[in-house]
Amino acid sequence: MPGFAPDLLAQQHADKDTLNRTYKDWTIVDPAEPGLSCFVIQQVFSKKSGAKLVEASLYPIETKGAKKSFEAIFTLSVPTGVDLVSGIAYRHVEGKKTAIGLEWQSCNSKRCTATGKISRKELKRLRREKYVVVGFRPLPTSRVLNVPLSLLGLTRAWREIDRCGQKRK
Repeated sequence: MPGFAPDLLAQQHADKDTLNRTYKDWTIVDPAEPGLSCFVIQQVFSKKSGAKLVEASLYPIETKGAKKSFEAIFTLSVPTGVDLVSGIAYRHVEGKKTAIGLEWQSCNSKRCTATGKISRKELKRLRREKYVVVGFRPLPTSRVLNVPLSLLGLTRAWREIDRCGQKRK
């Protein structure tokens, strides 16, 4: 996706508290820069070590004049060393237990990032459920690590995204 660097955006803006608003487990990040959209983010840490296991972000897709077939870009960032061949996915645990695979985009010295386009129907489902499970192999020789990702607060945070960008216009 040319011109789209979700891991870079999250790194640059996730720590600027004055621009963030949190709704339960999701935080809206407002880059407060012309041309950059607000997005929502959540970080999941290990209870044992305190290490960041997963950073999840949802970025709205803005299309003008065309009917949107996708609503958002879903991004998962995990520690470098992850088995890229095995891939990464999140899975619904309620109702139809569907797994949604994402595509690896980049790795740096600390994190590897995968993204995928999320349809309006899928975003509705995410907003309705309590959590999904993110699965990946932290190392090529390890078993799959399943990390629960809370969806509490996502509905409210996503609603606020529209207002977030309009304040700057």
